[in-house]
Amino acid sequence: TKQTRIVKKTIPTPSFFDFFNPASPPTEDDEDVDDDIEAKLELDYQLGEDIKEKLIPRAIDWFTGEALQFEQGFEDFDEDEFEDEDDEDEEDYDRDEEDDEEESDEEGDGSKPKQETAECKQS
Repeated sequence: TKQTRIVKKTIPTPSFFDFFNPASPPTEDDEDVDDDIEAKLELDYQLGEDIKEKLIPRAIDWFTGEALQFEQGFEDFDEDEFEDEDDEDEEDYDRDEEDDEEESDEEGDGSKPKQETAECKQS
């Protein structure tokens, strides 16, 4: 026939998503190939850990570009060093809230009594 036919051929190209394809085992018992595959698997695992620990928790900062400022100045930053300080800050915040509640109770002595809002009960 004199019809033109189009033959479609799929050619694989390197992609980010190749990261999710498992490495193929070597066909021979070559130690060098085994070592190469093991090194590649370790690198892939480390990349996954870095994404999980550094990228995902600060995804918004990366999206807005603010994370670049943090990365330049704090490459050797260890979050474990500052965990205790965060806990202390939370305790201070809780204490401040309690103090504010006590102050508001004391201020209400000379003024009109506050009206309680009615609770909304669903049946």
